[in-house]
Amino acid sequence: MPTRPELEEACKSCASIEAADKLLAGFGVEYAAVADRELAYVNTGESYADTVCQEDNGPLFVSSLGAWVEATEDEHCKDTDSIRCAYCGAFTPLCAAALAEPVGERYSWADTVCESCGHNVDG
Repeated sequence: MPTRPELEEACKSCASIEAADKLLAGFGVEYAAVADRELAYVNTGESYADTVCQEDNGPLFVSSLGAWVEATEDEHCKDTDSIRCAYCGAFTPLCAAALAEPVGERYSWADTVCESCGHNVDG
């Protein structure tokens, strides 16, 4: 597993995510999408291990797939007053009871019914 300094050096010295994968002897470049954002990352075999990433063809940076997905989902949900359904994975608007509660203290989110599948978002 590459060290953080090795990953940072790969970000500086490589012109593409594919070049970083070769330099780091990764398991290939893979892709993940959340809402309207896409991440390319060097697969290290561990979702929460730091790796070289590239979002929407921007600059290379160090993060982990897991950290990026969690942060991106959280940002999208806060920006759109939505939640991701545990049953089908779709983003759906929060119910009125949850929206009435302060952000960070929205305990009524489980009462939200998914617009895509019709289940409560808590699965």
